[in-house]
Amino acid sequence: MVSKKILKNKIKQAFPFLTPAYRFLKYGVRIMRWVPTYDEDDLITNHLCDFLEDDRFIKSLATTEKEGHLQLGYVVRWRLYTACWAADHAKNLDGDFVECGVAYGATSRMIMEYIGFKNISKKFYLLDTYEGLDERYLSQDERLRLVEYKKTGSYPYTSAMYPFVKKAFGSFPNVTIVKGAVPETLGQVKSEKIAYLHIDMNCTVPEIAAAEYFWPKMVKGAVMLLDDYGFAREQHDAFDKFAKERSIGILSLPTGQGLMIKP
Repeated sequence: MVSKKILKNKIKQAFPFLTPAYRFLKYGVRIMRWVPTYDEDDLITNHLCDFLEDDRFIKSLATTEKEGHLQLGYVVRWRLYTACWAADHAKNLDGDFVECGVAYGATSRMIMEYIGFKNISKKFYLLDTYEGLDERYLSQDERLRLVEYKKTGSYPYTSAMYPFVKKAFGSFPNVTIVKGAVPETLGQVKSEKIAYLHIDMNCTVPEIAAAEYFWPKMVKGAVMLLDDYGFAREQHDAFDKFAKERSIGILSLPTGQGLMIKP
């Protein structure tokens, strides 16, 4: 007797035009009944998303929005939550916080509120040109992507950015704003112990330079969060090489982020 599986495969081979109809019958009803719990930032799921109802997260997001940090016109809540989780882990480690690629400071402000950074005896260094990508370091693909950013309005850099960031974080005595291009400004981070490093510069050369500079300073258990890991092949492959050379792995997240923990 021919098994159902073999018979099904024979039918598919003999009548390939029936495959779309078969798939619709198999998954169509399920899809029509499907109610997502999260649908933004190119990520859709019906898994549990309890962080969306967490009071601490809701308050942090509301504060960040009220103060004007979310100026791109869209919200990336799961990415922000991942950063909050990483910072919440790192606050219990010995070491300071660093963000390379700040823009209007949405991610950094979010986690400062989330973990109560004002009341923590750590420093937070915010590194950015605050004027846009430094074209000296752009590859050809990154130059093309920059053109696309500007066309779609997702390029946030204006002359108002630096004054905004200075004012927004002026009340935080433990925050240091570092203006200029990485890697030239890395030496301005006056800390020999790093617990949290967030890299989001949309450019491979400065991102790898920052990773290589801070990695020896990162304490055991420290977090390196890569915002662009799943979005750009060039950065993805460069960080895979970086990780392989250090015999560790990168957790690829559905948000597009990459997560590394210092062993």
